Amino acid sequence: MRKKKLRKIIYLLISTLIIAISTLILKWHNEFAHIEEINKIVETPFYSLKVDYPVIADKKINRKIRDYITKQEKEFLSQVEQNKSAGFYEFKANYKKTKIKNIECIHITTYKHLEKNYYIRDDFVICYDEKSFDEIDFAYFLESDTFNIFKQIVRRNFFKYFKDTNQSFDEDQINVTTDKISDYKIFEFKKDYLSLTFSLSSDEIITINIPNTELESIIKKDFLELKEEEIVFADLPEKRDLNQFAGKKLLAFTFDDGPSGRTTTKLLDNLDKYNARVTFFVLGSRAETFKSNLLRAYQMGNTIGNHTYNHLNLYKETPEIQLDEIENTNEVIEEITGTKPRFLRPPYGNLNNEVKGKSGMNTILWNIDTEDWKKKNADKIAEHIIKNAHDGAIILLHDIYTYSIDGALKAMDELKDEYAFVSLDEMIALKGQNLEILKTYYGF
Repeated sequence: MRKKKLRKIIYLLISTLIIAISTLILKWHNEFAHIEEINKIVETPFYSLKVDYPVIADKKINRKIRDYITKQEKEFLSQVEQNKSAGFYEFKANYKKTKIKNIECIHITTYKHLEKNYYIRDDFVICYDEKSFDEIDFAYFLESDTFNIFKQIVRRNFFKYFKDTNQSFDEDQINVTTDKISDYKIFEFKKDYLSLTFSLSSDEIITINIPNTELESIIKKDFLELKEEEIVFADLPEKRDLNQFAGKKLLAFTFDDGPSGRTTTKLLDNLDKYNARVTFFVLGSRAETFKSNLLRAYQMGNTIGNHTYNHLNLYKETPEIQLDEIENTNEVIEEITGTKPRFLRPPYGNLNNEVKGKSGMNTILWNIDTEDWKKKNADKIAEHIIKNAHDGAIILLHDIYTYSIDGALKAMDELKDEYAFVSLDEMIALKGQNLEILKTYYGF
């Protein structure tokens, strides 16, 4: 009898434990099922911090991503604390997600602006099987017993890079940097080449691109025959009859820092409800991650603009890097939509006339700043838009935040009888504007 009673108690305890563990697992799964990424902005008198990184449906992978971000943040904040009186500092973390057959890769890039006049960059790549979440390192992509040949190919391309860019180099340093398989941490498979990034010093990061033709029998065949995500271009995006807006005041809602997944989708799903079209100033890195949403936005008739590739303060980079940030994003947008963008919104509005002229793009800023990232409240964001709305206004928002999308839609609902919600292309056409390259536009 006692044994029977003891077995019953043990059974109940085990059952309770299983239920508790299952509940925790379900809670954890549901938590990550509803969170696509973490977005964090901090502004103080001494520094700004802007961090975006993805949430993956695996606790181990998430922990590694979070640990990397946390480490980089702590190092930055420690340096800020030591040098508070020396100036204003910045920390940024961006990411790009790519898929290689059944392997997903997250590439996170951090930028620290401290006592020097430029950003210090650091990279982190983690790859994993999309079903098992087993972590994959670079050795997985190599054929057996080919590493010694591979590293000779890498070194040859290193020397070619320095020769082509007329830079001096230290051959011993290159040999040390590329000697072990563990040195190949930052990589990305493209359609026609393998991209490898190395830190030669704390200040010097080099990226070399090795054509697939040099890697046959070295990289596994499956990864040399990659096909870009199939995109079916619309002949032309939807164009609306602008006569319907005669006599109405016009508002241009613009969304920076995207595209995103769920939040951008929610906005696109609701635009027709308000007969609205908007403008997206996208980051090149995120456009590559969320291609389908960018294409959908374009084909609906929304305007797609350029917000640079990595959201860097262009004043803190050389003219060459500034142009790279702009042109690389134009290339990504054109690859996805079939059309090169005409509008540029540099981060923080910072761009000099030299780069404006070389870019050949029209610079569009804003005259209603919702400060959505600071308010973090849909009602307050909507209230700000409604209070400041006026004909020809350009409204600044961000489509990576749920509260920004909700706030924009609330404002549209309130203003729909008085205003038409138009894209920048539509606004400029309706206002009969001819834009100049060297002029910056805040509204119409």
